[in-house]
Amino acid sequence: MSFAILLSALALAGAGPASEGEILVTGERPSAEAVRDFIRDVGREAPGDQLARWDRAVCPYVTGLRDPHNAYIAETITALAQAVGAEPGGEGCAVNLVLIVNAEPGLLVGALRQRHPWMFDSLQPSERRRLEESSAPARSWGVVTRRGSDGRILQRQGFGKSGLGEARTFGFPDTEILAGVLPSRIVRSTRSDLGASFILLDAARLEGLSLQQISGY
Repeated sequence: MSFAILLSALALAGAGPASEGEILVTGERPSAEAVRDFIRDVGREAPGDQLARWDRAVCPYVTGLRDPHNAYIAETITALAQAVGAEPGGEGCAVNLVLIVNAEPGLLVGALRQRHPWMFDSLQPSERRRLEESSAPARSWGVVTRRGSDGRILQRQGFGKSGLGEARTFGFPDTEILAGVLPSRIVRSTRSDLGASFILLDAARLEGLSLQQISGY
């Protein structure tokens, strides 16, 4: 179910009786399963049953088409983001939304995994394989980052000279712990942010689509 259909169904479900001469269009409230499927499609589930949220200005980068087309799509994405209330990034902003058009998307995913493995750190091994082997015209994934509940970037602090003594003595694993987290009994001490989103389009499957349609997608 698309987002537009979902909103229409919710809005029309509560519409009152039509007066004479009017056309009444009714809708049904979507099931819980349909809502979950929609959220799963457009969102990114993070560790701890959280949904990674977008908490930064939208700064798109488009590559794979001719430069004027890349620029047009990037500008249209920014305008669409602003139209729905998202904060657009200014000139020179840090890129966090990457749209790639490529004739061999499967091979490109494999190459990116080799050269830039951090781009896939948020995915399970099975998800990485599906992303590489997929035959879909569009593939997307995100990079999830953990922050403190107040938005601070988490830093790792070793046990070495922290005053905690030997890690093994207190049952801690012999690794590092996260520092800079606000302790609380009523809210989560950390949150998951969507640090970057990647969209990969199969160039061979774009025939007949306009730049506006690609930007809207």
